[in-house]
Amino acid sequence: MEDMKEREKKIEKKLELRDDNLMKKMVREIHDAKRTNVSAQEEIAAAKFKILEMSIIFYL
Repeated sequence: MEDMKEREKKIEKKLELRDDNLMKKMVREIHDAKRTNVSAQEEIAAAKFKILEMSIIFYL
């Protein structure tokens, strides 16, 4: 009976650890996606600025 309870506790700890690891992995993936999004937004802003520069030069 005690072996069974101890085994259940071990299994429960393993599951909690697994859940924690999955949550950490998900958070890392979300942060990576946000960084990618910010990087893309920066590239778009730089391209828009370049277009604006070129159009100003063209009209001068």
